[in-house]
Amino acid sequence: MLQTQEQGDWRNILHKGNANGERTPAIWKHYGNTGFHARISTTAGGNEGIGNSPAVELNRWYYITYLKEGQTLTLYYDGVVAD
Repeated sequence: MLQTQEQGDWRNILHKGNANGERTPAIWKHYGNTGFHARISTTAGGNEGIGNSPAVELNRWYYITYLKEGQTLTLYYDGVVAD
């Protein structure tokens, strides 16, 4: 579960890479948004992806799947496309 401690506005859920600009893949949660911020590094840029996915409920576990197929990035909550 995400903690609500005073550590800034972003919570890192998943991040593979050596630096902040390397995001293959990465998923964050922002304190002020209700969904997730899914990003991926591409040849076009280091910060491509989904800005704010659909809302999630607090105090609930989610099975999150992040799928990249060609030029499409899709986020799933509990096996259902998050749209």
